Amino acid sequence: MIVYKFGYGGSADSPDISPFVVKLETWLRMSDLPYETCIGNLAKMPKHKLPVALIDGKLVHGL
Repeated sequence: MIVYKFGYGGSADSPDISPFVVKLETWLRMSDLPYETCIGNLAKMPKHKLPVALIDGKLVHGL
């Protein structure tokens, strides 16, 4: 199982511009879950907010 993490995108100093996305990425790293980072499209996301994770084909939001 791989988790796809959708965020805004990072910079040279930070993995993402959103502290909520960074929090999710930190949790994924600490739990040793394999994940991939993807750039999210707010228009296609539930509630038009990020972060969103795709787990087993289901979008999980509002963590």
